[in-house]
Amino acid sequence: MMLVEYCKSYFYQIAVFSDTTQLLCKRSPIFTQNYLKNIERLWKQALQQPLKKGYKFICGNYSIADVATYPWVAIYEFLGLTLDNYPNLKRWVEIVQQRPAMQRGMQVP
Repeated sequence: MMLVEYCKSYFYQIAVFSDTTQLLCKRSPIFTQNYLKNIERLWKQALQQPLKKGYKFICGNYSIADVATYPWVAIYEFLGLTLDNYPNLKRWVEIVQQRPAMQRGMQVP
């Protein structure tokens, strides 16, 4: 669970430092690049690796780790990122986004 909290911290920070806060980005574009780099590192080390072992979900079975992490990964396009270099993560996103409960949850403002 600590891993999920660690990942969420970076996802939140990049959302804060993304293009939606134009003034901050104009002042400090290095923040954006730093956080994007860290997100990709987290994708590779924390998320891609367990999924690479053949797991369908982050911890093997669908769990709170998937529920808590999915919304932060699902905004990858908004952040200007791609999952093309992370095929297992991309597969995971596609599987999780098909779950009816996740679809309902993502509609909550």
